[in-house]
Amino acid sequence: MIRPASCVSELSDDEFYELIDPYVEDMIKYCTNDLVYELFAKSLSSAYNNSALFENFTLENEYRDAIDFVSCMPEFENINVKKLKNILEKKYSLKIVNENPLIIEKIE
Repeated sequence: MIRPASCVSELSDDEFYELIDPYVEDMIKYCTNDLVYELFAKSLSSAYNNSALFENFTLENEYRDAIDFVSCMPEFENINVKKLKNILEKKYSLKIVNENPLIIEKIE
């Protein structure tokens, strides 16, 4: 659901956070339980398979390197809209109808 922009100015701070908090909690849960571990496992796998691990490396340092690597990638400056739309449709049953302003609809 996309709310009208005027809705924000009509909400108290408490009402706003009541709406936003479940989203934030959901994203924290996903990142903490899934995304971070998938990213880290891929990073370790790639480093191992490419002989890029050394005996003095620590698990904690490798974890921080994996997170830093993603946040510094210039590839994230541009969105692959086609790929994003494909994921939204196949995995989440959502369709981007318009990009600016953003309009998303549920696929029934």
